[in-house]
Amino acid sequence: MVQLPERLRVDVSKHLYREHRKHIYFLKTIKDEHFIAWVCPLLKPLQIIEHTFIQMEQDNIININFMETGQASYVLPRYNNFQYINIDEGDHFGVADVVFRAKEKQQKAL
Repeated sequence: MVQLPERLRVDVSKHLYREHRKHIYFLKTIKDEHFIAWVCPLLKPLQIIEHTFIQMEQDNIININFMETGQASYVLPRYNNFQYINIDEGDHFGVADVVFRAKEKQQKAL
């Protein structure tokens, strides 16, 4: 397998994934072009039908999800799907939420 020269690989990646970078806040904040060139090809599109659960409480959450368009919410099914966290366009959720929310709680406790 032939590999592109590094600079060309980064430039091609920036071009191919420019729309993702426009809509996803996490990708907008990353300044390292090499990281973008590495992570963007790993993204897999997933279209979710309205009122469908993306993740369930008992699921082993091993992904970070990026909401490019649309909205979602964390809900409590046992309380008539009460929405307690909203996820808007450009937001991310999944593993990152567990890590970042734990850090936020630790910082608030200090």
